Amino acid sequence: MAKKQNYVKQELVNLLQSLQAVENLKGVKLAIAIQRNYKIIGSALQDIEEKAIPSEDFMKLADHMRTFDMEKDIEKVKEEEAKPENAKLIEERKKQLDEVNVLLKEDIELALAKVAEKDLPSEITGKQLASTELIIK
Repeated sequence: MAKKQNYVKQELVNLLQSLQAVENLKGVKLAIAIQRNYKIIGSALQDIEEKAIPSEDFMKLADHMRTFDMEKDIEKVKEEEAKPENAKLIEERKKQLDEVNVLLKEDIELALAKVAEKDLPSEITGKQLASTELIIK
């Protein structure tokens, strides 16, 4: 069993993105570590996942705003955003995202699944190696 270490939740979000970038590389041990870490990190970040979900009303507003050409219809966009009900939804979403940002700065103790350097595929690039260093032992 891997030893628990402290991580900032944002580091784990970044690691998830990095794991997605290397998940198609060949290597059984890397694949196993990736899958295990998806589960470990997914559970650890569940609070962020839930907090980040926009409200149904905000999604309707977002869909409506997509009907505008953001370059040509800037005045219409500003008018829509200024409507009291829309301004309230936008403000609520900003507060929600601020809360998500606070959660991303929290520390968490986890035992990530690690893979030995010798078990890494030869196709891995330096950039991929650097971005996945949290799971390399």
